[in-house]
Amino acid sequence: MQVNDNVKIFDMLYFPVTNPRVKRFFRKPSFFLLQYITKLMKVSLLELYPGGGIQYARSAGVAGKIIRFDYSAHTALIKLPSGVRKFFSLYSLVTPDPVALKVKRNWKNTKSGYWRSFGVKPKVRGVAQNPVDHPHGGRTKSIKYPRTP
Repeated sequence: MQVNDNVKIFDMLYFPVTNPRVKRFFRKPSFFLLQYITKLMKVSLLELYPGGGIQYARSAGVAGKIIRFDYSAHTALIKLPSGVRKFFSLYSLVTPDPVALKVKRNWKNTKSGYWRSFGVKPKVRGVAQNPVDHPHGGRTKSIKYPRTP
């Protein structure tokens, strides 16, 4: 591919969506090259080098902030959620806005058997059991020291 003033080498990865009807099909995660994101914008799912894989700002609700661009060195300075400032390549893929995890928002513990659907059984403390069932059992109305060495 020929590179000149009008066409950059990684232009084929940027797909601007202007039609609002089409925009709903391109929901997150939409990856863009870092060079197309504006300054002071929050970004997430960052990769350090092109093709290096997502390594930074991966948890739900976190985002880094673009501080400045250095076009001569082809890098961008990004403040990570931990407060560390790090240089990233302009040609690496990022996602605008913080990480959204819709499934995590929908999880609500509203019933007593909620965790049973995930295969988690209830735990009964040994102190609350009878002496026949557990070595720590029994001994109501007294100081409950453990009996096992």
